[in-house]
Amino acid sequence: MNELINYYIILYHKMLSLLYNKKSSLKFIGNISNRNLLIEINATIIIVFFLLYYNFVPSSDFHKPGDERTMNALDYLYFTMITHSTIGYGVISPKSSIGKTLVICHVISMLLFNIILFS
Repeated sequence: MNELINYYIILYHKMLSLLYNKKSSLKFIGNISNRNLLIEINATIIIVFFLLYYNFVPSSDFHKPGDERTMNALDYLYFTMITHSTIGYGVISPKSSIGKTLVICHVISMLLFNIILFS
């Protein structure tokens, strides 16, 4: 599993650097290759952070109000998608410093992605 995480982190880094280098050509989003690139980058960000949350943040480190059961894969995916989409319902929130740090990195990566995309 750690090899998979390393693979996605490398892929994520390469895609962001590719996006940054080609930002002038991305102003024309109608181009199908650019649209596919954006979809791949977005999907990679989601997958990377889902794997990071799932593998490095124990379910006991998440707070679910009114529900003391442990988190399962669907809960981690739900948390990743809500954080990624910037909705942030607050139903599930990290309690540990590693969980909070990962959320901060997730939000910063989405902000950088949007800044690079729309600049």
